[in-house]
Amino acid sequence: MKLPPEPPEEIKDLDNLKPIDHAVVALPHTPVYKMHRYFARRPWSVFRELIKHYSNPGSIVLDPFCGGGVTVFEGLATGRKVVGVDFNPMAVFITRMEAEIRDIKGLEEAFKTITHKSQGDILELYETACPQCGGSACAVWIEISVSVRCYGCGGELRLADARKLGRAKYECPSCGSPINPANSERLDDRLTRIKVKCARCQWKGLKQPDSKDIDRAEYIKENWRRMAEHADLWYPTDPVPRSIEVHGRVLRRRWFTNFDSFFTPRNLLALSYLWRAVSCLSPDEVRRAFSFCFSSMLFECACRLCHIKSGTVVKPGHHFWPAMTFASNNVWLHFERKFSDLL
Repeated sequence: MKLPPEPPEEIKDLDNLKPIDHAVVALPHTPVYKMHRYFARRPWSVFRELIKHYSNPGSIVLDPFCGGGVTVFEGLATGRKVVGVDFNPMAVFITRMEAEIRDIKGLEEAFKTITHKSQGDILELYETACPQCGGSACAVWIEISVSVRCYGCGGELRLADARKLGRAKYECPSCGSPINPANSERLDDRLTRIKVKCARCQWKGLKQPDSKDIDRAEYIKENWRRMAEHADLWYPTDPVPRSIEVHGRVLRRRWFTNFDSFFTPRNLLALSYLWRAVSCLSPDEVRRAFSFCFSSMLFECACRLCHIKSGTVVKPGHHFWPAMTFASNNVWLHFERKFSDLL
């Protein structure tokens, strides 16, 4: 149903305005604000009411700390002229992308180009066998557990199998010793479960990793740098600053030394294939739009930040709290969803 147009605003005497004297309901975010995360976005409905009350159509609205772009977008939506400023270049980029007018057909053509250049390489990384028909299927997500050395019995402790005793402590099922993973020797991560979607027989569900899944994961882990170099792929190698902390714990204590360590080799390789296709797009407006799309999905593809609960991926909040049993999301499926959000 199409909503009726709002009546034209009454031109107010801005020098003699009375303050708002009624409550304004904070409504959920609209699709424009769901395209990309940003810290502490304010309710759009409250800001729209403030803008409409304290300005006239055509007035200039200034937001010197524009952040996630709520003031800028709502100002434009209500017919104001808007100036948005922020010290954070990410805030400026997100706000600009929310407000920029785009050619939908141009975006759809660019998506076809990206699909042609990167989809096959990416989906090959997430190939698995369907438990129902035995054919080739797609992994929607792969659950992975951190494994450490138990300093009680010396055996391998897969944290997905261990009972959690409290904050950052687990009980070894073999000897009962309490283990703090940050103080333990890190061993290879282990695959625990795979969410499968089969295009051939339409089966969806969970499966235990088979020998081919484990071999594929090992091959990617051992060869991803060589594969990236062979395909001329870029990925970030910047060191994590020592000053960055998570809930008072330095990231380096949880094995995060460089920014590429936030991703599994599989996801890092997939994202690099995707970024190569995005960075080659033209014109600039189209490349910016897909860079925005790419940036918006990184948080959920930094798989050490998501975990599985009742067979569903639980997305992280506005923080980098690394899970000990985490989800490696299918990069291509996430990109398709983000492109749909963009449209």
